[in-house]
Amino acid sequence: NFGDMTYGLAQAALTVKYVDTRCGLVIVRCGRDESQAVRTAVGVMQEVLGRSARCGTRFVGGTLATTRAACLKFTREKLRALVDAGRLKEDEIDALLEAQKKILDTVAH
Repeated sequence: NFGDMTYGLAQAALTVKYVDTRCGLVIVRCGRDESQAVRTAVGVMQEVLGRSARCGTRFVGGTLATTRAACLKFTREKLRALVDAGRLKEDEIDALLEAQKKILDTVAH
């Protein structure tokens, strides 16, 4: 059951580690025991900061290294789609990925 008690436990253990609005990516950290409740909550979210949103879990990792790798792969795919849609220039991808790598390196702390 994901009632008020589980909500309170998950909220206490939940930390937003990284947000990338361009790619629509958020990394959250939570305890292993609360991960199912957090994933369920994310799946039913329909709004973020007053804006309509579709939310879902793309990856669940046990270490920062695996999460970082999944994040970079997802971002590379999203940036490629933005280039294909004409919303981003091809030569901007490497710089954006390099910036994201540096930011993700600070997330560990």
